[in-house]
Parts: sequence; C-alpha cells; structure tokens
Amino acid sequence: MNFRHELLNMLHSAPESRISLAEQLEVTRPYITKLTNALLAEGVIEQTEQLSSGGGRPRTLLAVRKRQYFSLNIMVRELTVEATINDYHTGELSLAAAGITFDAPVTLARFISHVQDLATRLCQTAGIDAARLKHIGIALQGGIEQDTGVVKWCPAFVERDIPLKAQLMLATALSVAVVNIAWCSSYMLAKTERLTGSWIALMPGFSSLGFGYYIDGKPVFGANGFYPEIVHLPYPGGLEKAFALDGDPDDQQIAASIDALLFAIHCTAPVHNIKQVILTGEFFDDVPADFIPHIVARLTSHPSPHINTLQLRYIKTQRFYSMKGLVRLSSDAITPLID
Repeated sequence: MNFRHELLNMLHSAPESRISLAEQLEVTRPYITKLTNALLAEGVIEQTEQLSSGGGRPRTLLAVRKRQYFSLNIMVRELTVEATINDYHTGELSLAAAGITFDAPVTLARFISHVQDLATRLCQTAGIDAARLKHIGIALQGGIEQDTGVVKWCPAFVERDIPLKAQLMLATALSVAVVNIAWCSSYMLAKTERLTGSWIALMPGFSSLGFGYYIDGKPVFGANGFYPEIVHLPYPGGLEKAFALDGDPDDQQIAASIDALLFAIHCTAPVHNIKQVILTGEFFDDVPADFIPHIVARLTSHPSPHINTLQLRYIKTQRFYSMKGLVRLSSDAITPLID
C-alpha cells in the first residue's frame, strides 16, 4: 500500500487529525507524523484548527492545500454534456461550469474538440492557469473499458470501440480517465457510507439502470476494467424503458418499474450469494411512498431462500451524486501525479 497516496486521497475529501489518519490507515502515530511533516514541508497539505464541540482546546486538522491542482470533469447523459472545473480539494465548490446539448450523436473528433474548448473556456472563467489543470475525468453511459478508456458503445457517439482515453491524452497532453456514470455513484457509496463486505447497488434514473457490484469490499469489473452493464439482461421490453417515468407515473408504470427492479435483483444478487442490496438515486424521489416497502414484501414472500433472505437498504443520496463521485475519482487520479 502506498500510504502517501492513501493519506492524500483521504485529505482531499475532508480534513482529518493525525490520530484519525493513523487509525484509518492502521499505522503508528510516529509514522503518520513523519509522513505528514514531509507533505507539509512540500506544501501539498496544510494545517487548520477546529474547535471541539465541548469548547475545549482546538484540534489540529490536516487537509490538502487549495488552489494548486485542478481537474476538468465532464458527464455525458445521452446527448447532454455537463462540465465543471474542480479543485483537488473536493470540499471546494466547482470553480466554473458549462453545458452543451448535441443535436445528434457525435464523432470522436468532434467530441475531443468540444473537450479542448471546454478546458480552455472554463480555466479562463475560473481564473486559473491552464498549466495547473492536471486531469480530465469523463463519465458516460454505455459499455466502458475503464482500464483502457475504450468506449465500446455510448448513445452520445456515432462510432463504436472508440479509444477515447488514448486520443484525448494525445490531444491534451493531460492525464485522462473514462468511466461509467454508475461507477461514480457506486464508488461514492463505498466511500461515504463505508460499506464493507459484498453488496450490489441498483441506481435507476435518467431512463437507465445503474449497477454497482462489490465482493469482499472490492469492486468487480470485467475484461480491461469493463464496468458491469445490467441493462443487457433479457427483460421484456428492455430494462431501461421500465425506468423512463414521465411526469406523474400511473399505477401501471409503477408496477412495471417494480417488476423490472425485482428482475434485476433476482438475476444478480444470488449469483455470489450476496445478501445486501442497496437502492439509491433520484428515481425514488418520484415514486409513491410504498414503492420500496412493496419490493421488500415481494422479496420476503418469495419461495426461494436465495431471494427471501436478501436484505434491502435504501440510501437517499444528494443531487448530482454521480458528479461528486467523478470529482473525487479525478482527485484520486491527481494524487500520483504530484509525487
């Protein structure tokens, strides 16, 4: 384990005390003191003070120094592009934002041109030196090889099997990551909820169904880091359409969504005897109050012990949860670049 990287990946999200860092990293306090003193001397992190809740002696906290390194984060849902410039310190608000809506799927060349333009415009708007832009994070729908950055398919692109990461790195000379939007959310669930063990997460919304898959505390990917795509399951009419609620959904639409969600659970959780099933996403803000209780009742009344023993948990997340996950992933990517 690279403790320097692990420590910085903690401190770019929230201030921590040396005691807390030692406990979470399971190392000695003298080692943490040595490591943090080196980072303080380099100017990568800084000390702050926070008053204790009892009004006693202030605690000394550490955090990464702000306004040093930045990332460009781009999320593409269908044909809509949202882009922000973000500080390495992920507790900071976005420094600049812009949006684009394509009229139709675009070519790789046109998309890269848009990314270059966004990088230039947003750095100018944010008032930062473009040389301090360290990383570009791209989150997409579709089939993504996250290790290679190859987009197998995506509704935003004309072509298939696109070497997006390689071509964007060539065009910008920056570090680049290309990920599935659902990975941004499942990453956030694991980090912020401190989930352990094995679990699946189902994240319906935006006329799609995101999927998260962890075994023994580690995410599961396919070849070349391919992010698991659940929408290919042979559900009548297609899983994605089952979550395309428009306006106030009627009883038939709600019933179809419940059936589709149960189908997805039945097909995934029992494969590795996973018992913890997490539901999350803005989709649940628009359904009746008895939506989740109805799913629980259907699961517990199922005749199979592989199904009726599943433990369902709903986690309400904030708006733009996946974008927050992308920003954190980008800061994780910046960490090894500042050694």
